[in-house]
Amino acid sequence: MIFSKQLYVGAIASKRIGKIKWKLRHGAGMAGTYCITLPSHGSDLLEIYHSGVLKQSYFKDYPPEVVGLAWGYWEALTVVQEILKDVQASTGSFDVRNYFAEEKGKRSRVRVCAG
Repeated sequence: MIFSKQLYVGAIASKRIGKIKWKLRHGAGMAGTYCITLPSHGSDLLEIYHSGVLKQSYFKDYPPEVVGLAWGYWEALTVVQEILKDVQASTGSFDVRNYFAEEKGKRSRVRVCAG
């Protein structure tokens, strides 16, 4: 599991961030957790996965870069909305992949998205 240096987290998920990241790295189940990742291919902006989906063998061979965490699908949508607002404000476009590539050289940061 690869976590972005610039990690966006929903308000509810932020209270459990350490536990969520540990469980994702170790393949433990979490019923309400969703991961927002960079797209694996194509022209999509972002992808939302339930944490259980990331336990499949495909993702062990090709781990996605997690850029956001949320507790519940609606919180995941809020996190995606915040990410896209920041990307648009920073780059003037919706080039999400380039936005997070530029952030790799910077200091780690967790941004809590208010719902």
